Amino acid sequence: MSFSPSELPTKAQLDAAKHLSVQDERGDEVPFASLVDGQKVVVIFIRHFFCGLCMDYLSFLSAHLSPALLAEHSTKLVVIGCGSPSFITPYRTRLEFPFDVYADPDKKVYHALGMTRRTLEMGDKAPEYLKSGMLGNVFGSIMSALRFGRVASPGDMKQVGGEFVFDKAGEPVWCHRMEHTRDHAPLRELMDAAGIPYSGP
Repeated sequence: MSFSPSELPTKAQLDAAKHLSVQDERGDEVPFASLVDGQKVVVIFIRHFFCGLCMDYLSFLSAHLSPALLAEHSTKLVVIGCGSPSFITPYRTRLEFPFDVYADPDKKVYHALGMTRRTLEMGDKAPEYLKSGMLGNVFGSIMSALRFGRVASPGDMKQVGGEFVFDKAGEPVWCHRMEHTRDHAPLRELMDAAGIPYSGP
């Protein structure tokens, strides 16, 4: 299948993804199927762990989407990055992020679900979640690199991610694949797809 920003994964793609694993903060293998089967799940694929744009998105999301609100709607949220699992704990700590984060260093799940685009293009429009402007995000990414260190890889700098909503049966019901580095899904669209009321602007 050629790249599509919104076409749902095929059965073959989904089966392939569910036979793969991601890694938790200890580096232990976690089957991707175990993350998406059994309850409604929102999965957010970020870029590399130093990306200030993705940090802005997750901070914006955390401000509008609390664990209590997710629990009220029987929904789980997980984040997957394409770098080393050694970055997960400092990443969550820096963002004060209350949701689970996993790593897919080889980007196998990304590719299985159709996130094959690699780019450094920024797109024409600044998104709602952007906090500090492009220079601020470049500086933030550099500061993240200095704080986290470079012992392991933070991930592919050109890889872009996306957002998926899975139903209780583990079937994807909505998706948005990023076309450029500032192209995370608008939060209202994501929450509407997950059946969660959005109270933001």
